[in-house]
Amino acid sequence: MQPVLAAGAFALVAVGLAVQPGAGALSTATVCLGLALIAGLYRRRMLATLLLALFLLYGLVPVWAMQVIGGVPLSNWRGELFAPEALHGAVRYYCVGFAMFALGVTLGLWVWQWIIPPAPRRGVALVPGRRAAWPAMVALFLAGATAATFAGVTRDVWIGNASTAERFVMQATTIATIAAFGYNLEHLRRAGRPLAWLDLIPLLVAVLLAVQGFRFMLVAGMMTFAVSQRDRLSTRPAHVARVAALALAAYLVLTLGMGVRAVAGAQGISLAEAITQIDATYLSYFIGAPEQTGMVALKYFTETSVPVLHGRTYLDAVFRLLPNALHTSFFDTLRPQDFVLTHFAWVSSWFRENELTIGAHLFLEGIINFGPRGGLWVAFAAGALIPVVDLLPARRDRFVPMLYGVSSFAFAAAWYGSSAFLKTTIYYVAVFLLLQLVHKIRLS
Repeated sequence: MQPVLAAGAFALVAVGLAVQPGAGALSTATVCLGLALIAGLYRRRMLATLLLALFLLYGLVPVWAMQVIGGVPLSNWRGELFAPEALHGAVRYYCVGFAMFALGVTLGLWVWQWIIPPAPRRGVALVPGRRAAWPAMVALFLAGATAATFAGVTRDVWIGNASTAERFVMQATTIATIAAFGYNLEHLRRAGRPLAWLDLIPLLVAVLLAVQGFRFMLVAGMMTFAVSQRDRLSTRPAHVARVAALALAAYLVLTLGMGVRAVAGAQGISLAEAITQIDATYLSYFIGAPEQTGMVALKYFTETSVPVLHGRTYLDAVFRLLPNALHTSFFDTLRPQDFVLTHFAWVSSWFRENELTIGAHLFLEGIINFGPRGGLWVAFAAGALIPVVDLLPARRDRFVPMLYGVSSFAFAAAWYGSSAFLKTTIYYVAVFLLLQLVHKIRLS
């Protein structure tokens, strides 16, 4: 399977760069390649790599569906329409970038499998034969505190009134909740104990918050849950169908949250009133809107001369691990999102007026730092490096917290840039390791 995927990815890169076919044909081939890559990673249970591939492919699918299947103009968050051919250059670049990523994954798998040989599995459980109740209680407490913070308010209303400190606390408690949720699930997995309904309460809280527009916690929670179930993944059609149905349900909840926050904000009504006014036609307006806007940004930065940052946003991601007061005072930092808002002439004024931002996805951040060709090599490097996150826990039983953290925030790497990904992942892993340390101390 791996040689076939490598050949397909190489062929797509060559065709996309040399022949310049129609965007419809190239995007259709890319979607097929992406599905084959995801299926191969699923069979290998390589969830961190799979999830990053899934989120990158999702960035193309809505645009592909509207161009190829629907044959309708593309729209963006401002309600402006684009003829399908208007974004052909951006779609072509995205397809070549994804093929470079897939080529990197296939090469990375081969290299890392050779470097990291399997080790005898020790099979040591955290608590052999029994479960401890306190990890679940910690996750429940944090979930309750998070839910109380946002009870009955939409995301747009909360963000509009929250101070910088309140936003920091929101992000910290949300990530800590998901980290505690993940640690409890991993504890149960290693102890060989089944899940109880109380163990899934944090995920239920995340669903309720997603309806209010706080999508971050649900996406990270679903990914954490998936990693905890990695030993139970099966290629049986019934199991695959259940996984697909769960993913579809989560997507519908996220779309519902976007619609509810838009209605509540536009009409100045409560969350409950906004939910009663939502219908399927209105929700359809939000399907694919962020991805289409990202494609417009990709078109702009591949066709417009802007300053190249030479890796500055990646260095910024490291500096932002420091407390805000320190990195603001001593380092001239720049997030990729800030650069997009400053230089993206089409969207900056309108987004600033509405207190919105636009993420700098994996390809876009690569272009900002190294130019259009550099963006393709960044995609290749990301694909080549990420398999190590799956192989080390599977073959050496090491760096399991890193597997959870990288998997849970693969969407941040794909959609929001290195700064959002690194800071959230490091904090998640730190909480996970802290709980692991407390557990060992309690056992001793």
